[in-house]
Amino acid sequence: LSIEPIDENGSPGEEDAILNSLVVTETTVGAAGCTFDVLCTVPGLWFADANGSWDQIDPDDLGSGSINAVTEFSGGFVGVGEVFDVEEGTEEDGSDATSGPSSPALWRSTDGSTWEELPADDFGEADDDTDSRRLYSVTTVGDRLVAFLASIPEEGDIEVSVFVSDDGESWTETDTTTF
Repeated sequence: LSIEPIDENGSPGEEDAILNSLVVTETTVGAAGCTFDVLCTVPGLWFADANGSWDQIDPDDLGSGSINAVTEFSGGFVGVGEVFDVEEGTEEDGSDATSGPSSPALWRSTDGSTWEELPADDFGEADDDTDSRRLYSVTTVGDRLVAFLASIPEEGDIEVSVFVSDDGESWTETDTTTF
């Protein structure tokens, strides 16, 4: 597979995008991240087609937020990241917009083209309105998925949790004392 280079803007065809991770399979390469105007608020996924050209997945299928990592799983893909509310600013160009606390987010695809956002209730909620919870990474270990969640308080230490799943939908926190 020969793939077109990522353009000089640092993304596969988008002027305003951040790439967080790559997923490489035997037949394709995918990139995950987000696109933005002022804040990185629209999940971004791009996959190389059979000719090596980048195709962006329709962002309307992805909701809001950022995709931090994608992995191949069970003949398809699982993506993890975060969703958050954006508070519009008063400046005409939006430069003073802010984002609220983030919550964990999951996405799944059977083919890399069509994606759905999955409930992320198993990852819990932030303690209050000032905390954020983000899924930063996901990988496969054997037939299981392993995801890393960061709980980020406005003040204090960041806590990292490890979750496992057999199907990408139901997740269980695992003991991290061995890490």
